[in-house]
Amino acid sequence: MNNRLHLILMAVILLVAVSCQVPFSPEDVTVARTVTVNVIKEPTTPVRGVVVEWQKLTGLSAPFGGVTRTGADGSAEFTVPNVSLTRDTVGMVVSMPPDPDLSGIDPIRLKYAVCNDTTITLAVRPIIACGTVNYTDSFVLQTCPTEGTGEQKICKIYPTNCPAGVTFTASASTSGPFTVTTTSTGTTQSTLELCMTYRPPASAVSGSVDTTSFIVRGTALNGATVFLLTATAKGTVNCSTCECPVVPDTSEPLGTYCANTTTDTVVSLSRLLPTFNLDAGCEAEFNLVAGSTSVFDPESRFTLRGGQKYPDLSMRIMPTQTGQFSTTLRYSLTVRNLATGKTQQCPDELVIGTQINVITGSCQIVRRQVGPLRKCVYNDSSTVDSIEIRNTGQCPITINVTSKSALFTVSPSALQLAAGQTSRVYVRFNAQRRDWDANPMQPRGPLGEKDFRGQIEITGCDLPSTVDVDGIATVQCNTFKYQCLRQFRPQGFESVYAESMELLDQKAQILYQNDNQRFKVFDIYAQSIAQVGGAYTVTLATGTNILGQAFGAFYPVASNFAVLPGQNICDTYPMLAEATCSAAKAGTQQGTPTLSGIRQGDVVLYVKQGATGKQCALIWIQSIGPDRPGAVALPQVCMEICYPVFNL
Repeated sequence: MNNRLHLILMAVILLVAVSCQVPFSPEDVTVARTVTVNVIKEPTTPVRGVVVEWQKLTGLSAPFGGVTRTGADGSAEFTVPNVSLTRDTVGMVVSMPPDPDLSGIDPIRLKYAVCNDTTITLAVRPIIACGTVNYTDSFVLQTCPTEGTGEQKICKIYPTNCPAGVTFTASASTSGPFTVTTTSTGTTQSTLELCMTYRPPASAVSGSVDTTSFIVRGTALNGATVFLLTATAKGTVNCSTCECPVVPDTSEPLGTYCANTTTDTVVSLSRLLPTFNLDAGCEAEFNLVAGSTSVFDPESRFTLRGGQKYPDLSMRIMPTQTGQFSTTLRYSLTVRNLATGKTQQCPDELVIGTQINVITGSCQIVRRQVGPLRKCVYNDSSTVDSIEIRNTGQCPITINVTSKSALFTVSPSALQLAAGQTSRVYVRFNAQRRDWDANPMQPRGPLGEKDFRGQIEITGCDLPSTVDVDGIATVQCNTFKYQCLRQFRPQGFESVYAESMELLDQKAQILYQNDNQRFKVFDIYAQSIAQVGGAYTVTLATGTNILGQAFGAFYPVASNFAVLPGQNICDTYPMLAEATCSAAKAGTQQGTPTLSGIRQGDVVLYVKQGATGKQCALIWIQSIGPDRPGAVALPQVCMEICYPVFNL
């Protein structure tokens, strides 16, 4: 028979006897347990890429599960949380990888009672031809009747290629301490699942042996025998305990860490200690009994078998202060006979010494004098200065920066600086007209300057530090411009006048543009000037960017307005203008990219969307009409512009 074509089902053997706490024990404890699934092609070839879907079905945390895969060694491992010492049930669905040898295998569904670390071996075997009557197999079992459940159970699966409906029966379902059960399973219901349980009497002496033999017959629907298995079973009473191994002490420094950080590291036991010396068929369990502190949080439990290397223990380091810190980890040691489950508490402990050095970050404030910062109380913009902070230590640091005066703002207010990194904190002066009015000093100079002082506090850089900052607020600061705009020449003239205004973003500056090709890319221009009867009107428009988005918007403010003698629109303006600017900035009032029907004496607010916010400009239409007498006159609009205004 070609085994490569017929490796389609599995023999399932539970190699670890289950020894659990008896139900009447005074205290039931839960602990995480490890389940290992090994898959091999008979006799010993590991199978890689087997998918194991598992779920905890009973007890605390149930239902809980996950998915894992076998590695190159054919082994998949998962941790079941909160396993009761009186056992919990874990279900598994095992699916073969896309391998030509394994392509016909259906997913195998398993259920096991788990209370200890458990290993399950699944052996892929060839299909048994229908009509086989000379198949033989054997079972080897051992347990201790006075420990745990006092029994061991082994189940195997025998696939056949018989038609559906084969019934399997054993010649004896019970023979002394042995119990045999048969079940028809598999996709075609022509696969035998044969389970053998060995339960010796409580009086059985350690070392005594029981044997039995039996025949399993597979009968087709027509009554013919299509399968015959002769099996033997050997049961051994084994109440021996595993000898306690010698466990050497060790130590490892874990290096330098930063205060107020959490770091996951390992204690390198695989390098520090030799291969674990323990008899085959025994397992050691190490449980942490001392050494966990507010600084050191070590792994609480691990298991080992003979011939294995010690694992690297996970350790979480959580220091909050600087200095030298040490701890001594102590793990108790229990050995377990894997066949019987009999345990023994060993007098020796695994002792691991470890220490760390905890440091903190340090930093330097490179600039300690900021300013003076200049601010017009009517402008939205201010000069900006910065504080430079450098991390001069080996640890990351968090710097918090706060201003002790509401007139000075800082950005950002918190910094995360890696070791050696330098960053800046920007300081802005935000004085408004009410702050200028409240300052008792006499204004100086033509701009009406008044001085302001503040302090910036920096924490997280060793000791708290303060940086002085100066500001100068002025009132005579808005840019005023008188300008007339014309749009076109009469027909027959080659040149076309196309004039516009540009309001520089975040600056008190207005530029006049005369460019008959590009005038529409600037902020304000006369889209049209019309005469109806003896009166003129103008349509003002704003330019657009390359995406077609308007630079700003117009808002009507007042009509028939006139400034006071000797003053301009910066000095005298309708009271509604300030409220309109505030509403425009807040988005509660919407403007338009063009505004038609504007007449002489009208006041219009233009709101420009800048890089850091909106700025307002006041426009007073002084006159609309011909720029000169005669037939060659051009219509023009003359206006006063004040920009920027109303820092609200």
